[in-house]
Amino acid sequence: AGGLNRYMMDLGVGLYLYSKNVFFGISADDLTRDFVSFGNGTPNFNTQIHYTATAGWKILVSENITLTPAVLVKYMSPAPLSIEGTVQVEYKGWLWAGVSYRHTDAVIGMIGCNINQKFKFGYSCDFNISRLNKYSSGGHELVLGIMLGR
Repeated sequence: AGGLNRYMMDLGVGLYLYSKNVFFGISADDLTRDFVSFGNGTPNFNTQIHYTATAGWKILVSENITLTPAVLVKYMSPAPLSIEGTVQVEYKGWLWAGVSYRHTDAVIGMIGCNINQKFKFGYSCDFNISRLNKYSSGGHELVLGIMLGR
């Protein structure tokens, strides 16, 4: 009762270019920061623009197996630059598994499958390797992906 509400508008843009064997993407989120807001109250945070870039390439190992090394770079001031490297192996275009390393932060294991041309399902688990591992045992993520225009 008597609480204050404030709604912030967020705007993000990105570009994702890909071919059969190579991909590259860049994006920026929280572009409006606190510029556009609705309602009453004072937010207790100072939003910053988040920048992300990713790139990778698919390597045909055999008729049934592909290997996809990739890199993900994230930046948000004043936090340090976050760099993550991933290697994913895919079997017959439907079953995949991979491992990622987020510099000085975590090792991530992942597994999943492409259910059909429109849907994919995945699971990943982060294992903290930073000083935060005393307070966090990592995280789990389930993903149901919908692939449009594929």
